[in-house]
Amino acid sequence: MARERFHGIDVDESEDRNWLVTPVVDPITGAVSLPVASMAAAGYPTNAEAVMPRYAVNANVVSADSGVVLLSYFTARSATPRANVRVFSGTVAAAATPTLVRMGIYGVAADGALTLLHSTANDTTVFAAPLTAYTRALTTTWTPVPGARYAFATLVVSSVATPTLYGAINSIAYFTAAEPHLSRTVPGQTNLPAAIGAGSTSPGGQSHYAECTA
Repeated sequence: MARERFHGIDVDESEDRNWLVTPVVDPITGAVSLPVASMAAAGYPTNAEAVMPRYAVNANVVSADSGVVLLSYFTARSATPRANVRVFSGTVAAAATPTLVRMGIYGVAADGALTLLHSTANDTTVFAAPLTAYTRALTTTWTPVPGARYAFATLVVSSVATPTLYGAINSIAYFTAAEPHLSRTVPGQTNLPAAIGAGSTSPGGQSHYAECTA
């Protein structure tokens, strides 16, 4: 059975195309995106840019330790502008009151270096309750480039108990170190860095789930 890769997703080229429909190309911009039907079948929300398929979420105990930037890498699937982000607290809420809670979107260069493109303002009410979805506005709207690599970042800085998040946990060394990265961490931070060097991230076995919405 012939298969090809379309923006990180295996696409069946055989006659049995039970979910594949032709990729959409914008006639003006040339932007390529995966159609809604294909996104749903692949496990992604149809109205958001998500860092992983929903079926990959297997834990609600991803640790958001103080001062550690959590990075979940993903490939953009559409060029739809995104003005908000949505994150999900796990079974443990943040104790009152963190110093800083921010989310951001980094662009990923070919050498692995990261540049902060868009972010939320500090909001210490995020993660105040367990098992809750939090939607917050980006300070500027993000327009993804389909096929480009990005990293979604979450940072909690607190002197009290930090929350857990929804996501996926994989402790197998091969998968946590292999390229392209799925998750990395940057410890010792008091705010989201404007730039992160390629050699400044550490392997991470925990990917937190997040969505970028209109």
